[in-house]
Amino acid sequence: MYVWSEDVSSRGPQEIASCLKEHFEQNIPNTTKEVTLYSDSCGGQNRNTKMSVMLPKILQSHPSLEVINQKFFIPGHSFSTCDQDFGIIEKEKRYHKTFMYLMTGLT
Repeated sequence: MYVWSEDVSSRGPQEIASCLKEHFEQNIPNTTKEVTLYSDSCGGQNRNTKMSVMLPKILQSHPSLEVINQKFFIPGHSFSTCDQDFGIIEKEKRYHKTFMYLMTGLT
C-alpha cells in the first residue's frame, strides 16, 4: 500500500498513474510477462483516460511485460485489502481524542 499526505500531493489520476508507473519500474521483475490490477471504479483515480494512457506506456517500456489486465470491482461492492486497513484505522480513531499519523515502517 502506498500512502502520502495530501499536503504533499493530491490523489488525482495523474498522481495515481505516476505512482503505478514508478511501482512497475522498481518492483516488477524483468521476467514477468503478465500482471493483473484490481481497481475500484473511482473515476478520479482508476477509471479514467490518464490510466488508459499510462498502462500501454508501461507495457511498452517494460522489458518483458506482455499483458496488463485491469479488473474493476462492481461499484458499491468493492472491498479490497486496503479498505480493510482503512476500516481498522477509522475504528481506532473513534477511541482516541487525538490521533497521530505516523508514516513509519511502510513499504
